Amino acid sequence: MPAYTVNWDMVNSLVAPTYVKRIRDQLFFQNAAWFRAKEKQEYEEGPFIVLPLSYTAEGGGGGWYSGADKFDTRVRDPFTAANYFWANAHVSMAVTSDQELAVTGPRAIVKLVEAKMTVAENTMRDLLGGGTGLFNDGTDPKAIGGLQIALKSATVGGSTIALHTYGNITATNTPGSEQNTWWLHAADNPTTAYTTGSAGTFAANNFQPLEKILGMIGLQSDRQPTMWFCNWGVFRDITQALIKNERYGRPMQDSNLAKVGFKNVLFKDMPIVVDRRVPRTAAKVEKMYAIDENAMSLKVHPARDMYFQPWARPIDQDARIAYIFHRTQLCFSERRTNGVIDNIDTSATS
Repeated sequence: MPAYTVNWDMVNSLVAPTYVKRIRDQLFFQNAAWFRAKEKQEYEEGPFIVLPLSYTAEGGGGGWYSGADKFDTRVRDPFTAANYFWANAHVSMAVTSDQELAVTGPRAIVKLVEAKMTVAENTMRDLLGGGTGLFNDGTDPKAIGGLQIALKSATVGGSTIALHTYGNITATNTPGSEQNTWWLHAADNPTTAYTTGSAGTFAANNFQPLEKILGMIGLQSDRQPTMWFCNWGVFRDITQALIKNERYGRPMQDSNLAKVGFKNVLFKDMPIVVDRRVPRTAAKVEKMYAIDENAMSLKVHPARDMYFQPWARPIDQDARIAYIFHRTQLCFSERRTNGVIDNIDTSATS
């Protein structure tokens, strides 16, 4: 019996509207930040992303007047801009000649393609929402600028953030060398680690580290974050403390996040979401992030929004290769409404 001949034009025509759409949708279920950013995803074009920032008052800043007082009409430009560069992700899919020749009919090729696309979906989700995505620390300079880049840790012993550049703006609050401090986030990195557990200094101490960051953010911006991220050691400490605290009784949660599988509890109406990808060392020392989703945006290039490049035969392999490309970047328009807590020893709870 002659071997079944795969019609690759037909296969390619089915992939984009069916499987690629699924990958695009499922991306937002990788973590809570992506899930809640889905409705606010913004398309952007151009060689890089320009994000206008307003941080001073227009004109003379307004004011009170009486009668025929003269107004301050000097022209001032209160705007600056942060510049972000695109990050390109790709996932390749290969069908060898052995796999192609083993196909016995249309149903078999559909199953083969579906298996390849499922692996591609999981790979792309992990790329964008995993350690080299949302929590990227800059180890891979080609990846998107994750939270460890956007919300840098303070130097040990306080809230001093070393000189660095983010969004093409250089900033530091190092005493005597302050520069663009308005562009800095809140940070807390104690000399002595916070500890978890019933006798710990983290959640059991009336949530003082969280209250400290909230106070810093409030004083800087008069606003508050909308979501917290932590790993399992911190999360267990917080849930145990909430249960024991008579003001909370049974910890509440954001039901919309819970329905799609994101475990969380509410603290002052802000969901604290657990994610195993939040930075954690081998010594069980973890970080915690306070995120203002109103200041964070996910930019996507419309020409590379999970773009599918059809299966084609390369010149140096007996196989067919297809690709999915995604061009994106995580951007902050205001960092001072966000924060990071470092040096949380979770040995007692993880």
